[in-house]
Amino acid sequence: MKTHCTILFIAFFQVALTGQTCLPAGITFTAQSQIDAFTMNYPGCRVVGGTVYIQGASIKNLDSLIHLERISGELYITGNDSLEHIRGLSNLQSVGLAMRVQNNPMLESLDGLEELTAVEGDFLYIGNNQQLRNIEGLERLDSVAGIFQVFGHDSITSLHGLEQLRWVGNTLAVFNNASLAVLDGLDGLEYVGNDLRIENNGLLHDLTALNHAVDLNGPLVITGNPLLADCAVQAICEYLVTPASFVAISNNSNGCQSVEAVESACMSSTENDLVRNAVRFFPNPTAGRLSFLPAGLQFESLRVRDVAGKLVLSQLNAANTLDLSALDAGFYWVEMIAREWSVTQPVIKK
Repeated sequence: MKTHCTILFIAFFQVALTGQTCLPAGITFTAQSQIDAFTMNYPGCRVVGGTVYIQGASIKNLDSLIHLERISGELYITGNDSLEHIRGLSNLQSVGLAMRVQNNPMLESLDGLEELTAVEGDFLYIGNNQQLRNIEGLERLDSVAGIFQVFGHDSITSLHGLEQLRWVGNTLAVFNNASLAVLDGLDGLEYVGNDLRIENNGLLHDLTALNHAVDLNGPLVITGNPLLADCAVQAICEYLVTPASFVAISNNSNGCQSVEAVESACMSSTENDLVRNAVRFFPNPTAGRLSFLPAGLQFESLRVRDVAGKLVLSQLNAANTLDLSALDAGFYWVEMIAREWSVTQPVIKK
């Protein structure tokens, strides 16, 4: 009886230990049958101590990897001709070293990486997955310690899915994505430790997602985006004031065809922002006549709309006053329009 209890204890201890960590030397999958047998061969395995290679022509899914929570080594999902989805990784929270999802021609989405918060190694590459429609499976990714690249895709149109990404320790590169139109998804980016590279994206025309402060600490390269005409967004403009390294801006559309063109656009944008921020309507509330500061402000017209958005008053070639006395008491929106800028402020008519 004592021997039997001892055997049960040892078996329980082995399972518990396996639940904490397993495969310190890593594991390589080259066939679907190996994936399917994983939970039977390694019961309770949640943390792989080494590197995981997934590379096989017959691999279609990763469903039997569902219990994995961390891979302490590297994770390579590469060259899987039949891989359709990676939903079996839906409990994976972190990768201790590099990660690569590359050259999987049938992979349509990154669904299954929703719990991944950090890639702690040299790089995260998402590249040459020709059927990939978007990268929305990365909703919780907060940081990449090394290089982060998104490249070689024909179908993704934005970077939606990266809204939680704050920190890239080395290079951030987005290149050779034929249908990428906007960088939406990078709206929360705060830090790039080295290069920011935006290159050869044939339909890219909008950098609005970078219209906020980003700490850029290496070269800035924006080249080969033929539809990109406006690069005067906050992250770029602030970097150009005191660049951390070399800047290469070329072969984009007019307005973003050179460093000088972007600097000029940034200066104009900054001046317009300063004007908009300086405009004041007074007195507010007003019994009738509304005046404007700063004195001598040059603008072309004024429009007044009620709370429903209906235009109730307009004035061309405006002077520095506007008479609201004919309007009923209430809340209105007053819009001041100039050639290069406009500003709208709420006004109360008494």
